[in-house]
Amino acid sequence: FTNPTLRLDITLVNPDAYLKENAEGDWIQTEFYLEGEPPIDVELSSLGVRNANIELTPYVAQGSPQVIPLNVSRGVVDISEKNQRFKARANGSFEQGGTFNVQANVYTPDNNIEGRLQANNIPVAQFSGLIKNPDFALQAGRVDANIFVNLEDSKLSKIQGRASLDDIKIFTDLEQPVQPINAQFRFAGTQARIESLTTGLGDIGVNIVGTATANPQLDLLKTKLDITANIEPTTISTLLDIAENVAEEPINLPVPISGEIQTGINLTGTVQKPIVSLDINTTAPTQVDKITLDYLATNLQITALIDENFSLQSDPNIIVQSLQIQPSTGGTITGQGEVKLTGLKQLITESQKIVVEPLNKPEEKTQLPPKIPPRPPTQSPPTPPILLPVPPTPTPEQKAEKSPLNPQIKINLDIDNVGLDSLAESYGIVSPFRWGELSAEAVVSGTLEKFTGEANFSLPAATTPIFGQANLDKNKLNSTIQIAEGNVNITAQRNQQQRWNANINASQVSLEPLVNAGLLFADLEPNLKSDIASINLTDGRLDLQANLLGSLESFDLSTIRGESDIQINLGGSLINATAQLIQCEFASAFDT
Repeated sequence: FTNPTLRLDITLVNPDAYLKENAEGDWIQTEFYLEGEPPIDVELSSLGVRNANIELTPYVAQGSPQVIPLNVSRGVVDISEKNQRFKARANGSFEQGGTFNVQANVYTPDNNIEGRLQANNIPVAQFSGLIKNPDFALQAGRVDANIFVNLEDSKLSKIQGRASLDDIKIFTDLEQPVQPINAQFRFAGTQARIESLTTGLGDIGVNIVGTATANPQLDLLKTKLDITANIEPTTISTLLDIAENVAEEPINLPVPISGEIQTGINLTGTVQKPIVSLDINTTAPTQVDKITLDYLATNLQITALIDENFSLQSDPNIIVQSLQIQPSTGGTITGQGEVKLTGLKQLITESQKIVVEPLNKPEEKTQLPPKIPPRPPTQSPPTPPILLPVPPTPTPEQKAEKSPLNPQIKINLDIDNVGLDSLAESYGIVSPFRWGELSAEAVVSGTLEKFTGEANFSLPAATTPIFGQANLDKNKLNSTIQIAEGNVNITAQRNQQQRWNANINASQVSLEPLVNAGLLFADLEPNLKSDIASINLTDGRLDLQANLLGSLESFDLSTIRGESDIQINLGGSLINATAQLIQCEFASAFDT
């Protein structure tokens, strides 16, 4: 026996509908419970509405929800092919303005879907209730869109159309306001193109263009990116203000810095393996403490690995592809290198261990206590008390715990003819001894715990030419200097009590250039200076062993103590002497 079939075409005219979102984000939960076998088979051919007034009520844990009222002028879903094909179309308008038109064609056996959305001049502020972040809200602006989407076997085969954002204004918890967002998007194939997007933060303007290309499986992590953002020239003080606001704590630089920079950002690779290239250069002279830089530019490339939760899967790596600095005193400083942010992933993971649950989070149904007495339907459930979770107070041992962040760096620097005299004069140091231009090649590497460096340097135009090499290993410096036809070896190291000590050994240093340099500083009568300068010191040589001790907290000469043994070979005669330096007073004793 076969039940008779009743085919229904249902159209609701002038209905009022109310849809509410629950705590899990579901909007419609419809369940039918039918007992026994119905005497007839019901086949729904179409379901439609005309002039339907609908209110969408987003879920909120506290306070009044922001209702979204709209009107569907006409909407219908045609069902055919044994409930396997659904064709839907609807058009209407929002109470706050704007119209929409939706069409869809779904064939369930093959999971084929075609859909078109047309949205005209729709205000976005009404949708703020759909955003669950209390520190973010849509305030104003409008959206237009005309988009066609085709999925075959649940795989994206084509997306076509355009969309635009017009003067979108958003609220955030940042001190600097977000500039209005204006954007034009084009969709073709599996690619979304940002034809233009302008926005900014505070006084910083940003212009963005680029593409994002999805794979057929719509795997977001494998989406290919090619996006460029240009940040308009911005003062360094503005950038520091924003950084302090984001970090929620003051940023104290070791020296004052002022100037203006512009930045170009290029994002390539995939969402899982992004490559960020930064081009940063100054647009005006930059002041670093008392030193003026006419120009500074660098190109950085940052790589990382992102997991499916959009968290760091590996420590980022920064390649300094180029660095160029031009001091106002002349010369250039160039460099390149690499910085690996070792420990950053661990630092972020540890900082997320304290999870603050949202207030009044609804309990899961399976966790409801079974013995709660029923309430009348009109009675509202009591509001649970608001308990603010308080992170545990760290113990002294936790406070002293070392940060896991320990960057590894390797930077090569080339210094070419940088004038030192002008740099010294910037700090008020005016000396009759002229240093001339510095040229050097240096390599800096290691970690914050073990810092090393190597350098070869020369001052060929100094009053007494200087050439040398230096090696820095953590807290110890070794340097060999060629000066005045002799060699000077210097070993210096930092002690734990913020003090330093240095050992100096000089061998076969020519006396004549040293004396001539010393006369530049000597406070002597001109006649006496002339008499000393006339002495023939061509064959004179100096050997010296000295120990110096000072404080890292102050480099004032009064804090430096020293003692030395001196041997002078003058015309075959030896002169031995000892000397002491205490609180700027120099004492010596000679033995000829």
